[in-house]
Amino acid sequence: MSVRLAAAGAAAMLTLLVMIAAAPAARAGQWMQVSCVNPNGSPAGFQGWADSSTDNPPLASVADAACAPGSPMVANLSAAQAVAGDANEILTYTPPPGSTLVGGRMEVTLYGGGSGTGATGVAGLHEPAFKPDDADRFLVCAAILGPCQNGTFTWSGTATLPSERGGNLIAAASCAGANGLASNTCTKGQDANNNYASVFIYSADLLLQNGSVPGATGFTGTTLEPGARGLTQLLFTATDPSGPGVYLVQVFLDGTAIYSQTPNSNSGQCAPAGTDPGTGALMFDTQQPCPQAESVDVAIPTTGLQDGRHDLSVKVIDAAGNETTAFDQTITTSNPLVTPRPAKGVRAQFVMKWHWAGRRTTLRSIAVRKLTRRAVVHVSCAGHGCPKLRMRSASGRRVKRLLSGLGGRKFRAGDKLRFTVTAPRLNSERIQVTIRNNRIPQARLVR
Repeated sequence: MSVRLAAAGAAAMLTLLVMIAAAPAARAGQWMQVSCVNPNGSPAGFQGWADSSTDNPPLASVADAACAPGSPMVANLSAAQAVAGDANEILTYTPPPGSTLVGGRMEVTLYGGGSGTGATGVAGLHEPAFKPDDADRFLVCAAILGPCQNGTFTWSGTATLPSERGGNLIAAASCAGANGLASNTCTKGQDANNNYASVFIYSADLLLQNGSVPGATGFTGTTLEPGARGLTQLLFTATDPSGPGVYLVQVFLDGTAIYSQTPNSNSGQCAPAGTDPGTGALMFDTQQPCPQAESVDVAIPTTGLQDGRHDLSVKVIDAAGNETTAFDQTITTSNPLVTPRPAKGVRAQFVMKWHWAGRRTTLRSIAVRKLTRRAVVHVSCAGHGCPKLRMRSASGRRVKRLLSGLGGRKFRAGDKLRFTVTAPRLNSERIQVTIRNNRIPQARLVR
């Protein structure tokens, strides 16, 4: 591995110690994988990380990608014995399939104070690849470049990852032979632990971009049947192929959200560990936080809806913020108001279909059932919005004419439509229907 020795190259490397500009603004298609430590300090995973060694590092050297709060990942090239140039201890992060590394940050300590004959200790962070030269290195600490921080060969702090480079993220502790000559050797370590170079990663918040398009298929259920009534059921499968998974499903009825949930928490992995303050991306501590396919069963209440046509839509949102309206169709409902019956006496029931808009309510149609032929129906209305009624009473044989005359009549919130049903030798039945603001009227028995 060569090291740039020119003054301009050294200056450029030292400039990188200040870090690269802030990550891009939040946008759909981004999520963040957290490694080692969650934002609240709890343990996070380290999926996607791997450790490796090249060119026979000394026996006391180590690369270990396992980590936890207070126990960082480590790549350490020991100075227990002389080592040829191009020996490396390496930590590599590979993004999950379908996602691209576009930024983030790491809490790290780099030490690169080792030296020798035509060689130097080097601790560096690389993206998108670990190459024989230093073209992909964005942060470096090396003895040949002089002190890294505060007059030492150690750099500690928050390293900002380059924006939009993609590829893998590599942290390496190396002995670099000048001009790429592996015959040159590192012979002396400078730190208290007698190392040529080392890298410690305490935490990593890795910003990922994913262009997967979520969706849903297989829509069935009683909600989609003509004249749906009562509590209905909508079933489908939400999907996010090649994405971080189905995070949120939302169901809208006439533009109002009636369901908004994570259909499967994936044993808690689909619950965000936090939200990145710089980008707004949701933070998760696994590489596949949410399922890529999940069956969804949503209860759709239709009882309080007007009878007729309604718009039903379903939106699927994945963990990266990608969203799709996967379903948008018209359904029909039929939930007529059926009046209560007394326990004794006349027990007729009126079946009414209504349409309402704000304070105005229209009685679309009305019918009666279980009405004896000798019964008589009386109708009255009290309130400022009551319509004029041409017929106010009718016998059982003429009740259809009476009720058809009520069809299409308009009322105002607060009006009270009253029905009294009498029959020989039976207790009378009295029903009051109260018109309400922008909802189905209320029917009750009165004395």
